[in-house]
Amino acid sequence: MKRFLFPTVILLIAGMAVAYLFWNKPHRKAEQEAGIPVTAQALYAAYKSDEKAADNLYLNKVLAVSGELVSQEKNQDGQAVAILRGEPGDDLLAGGVMCTMRDKDVSIPPGATIMLKGICTGFANDVHLTDCVLNK
Repeated sequence: MKRFLFPTVILLIAGMAVAYLFWNKPHRKAEQEAGIPVTAQALYAAYKSDEKAADNLYLNKVLAVSGELVSQEKNQDGQAVAILRGEPGDDLLAGGVMCTMRDKDVSIPPGATIMLKGICTGFANDVHLTDCVLNK
C-alpha cells in the first residue's frame, strides 16, 4: 500500500503546482509584442472574403491596425470601444474593426486616423480586437 501512496501524493503535489503556475500566468500585453502591421480596410476585406484564411493569418495574434476612427462607444462592461472604418459607406451599415481598449478613459476625436495595437479575436460582422492600446 505504501508503494502506491507515495507516488500518488507526489503526482498530486506536482499537478497542483502546475495548475497554480498556469492560473497565475501573467496576461499577454499587446504593447510588448511587435504586431503585424495592417490597415483596418485590408483586415476587414480579408475576413469578409475568406474568414478561414484570415483566421490563419491574424487570429490570436497581435496586430498594429491603422485606420479612420468612425466612432467611440462604451460596451456593457464600461470599456471604451473604438470602431475603425473597414469599408467605405454608411457608418451604421458598413463593417469595421471593433477595438476594445484596455484603458476605460481613452478619448479619440472621430475622423482621426489612428494606429491601435491589439489581439485579434475573430470576426462576427466586424473584426474584433481586444486589449487595445494606442500605438505611437
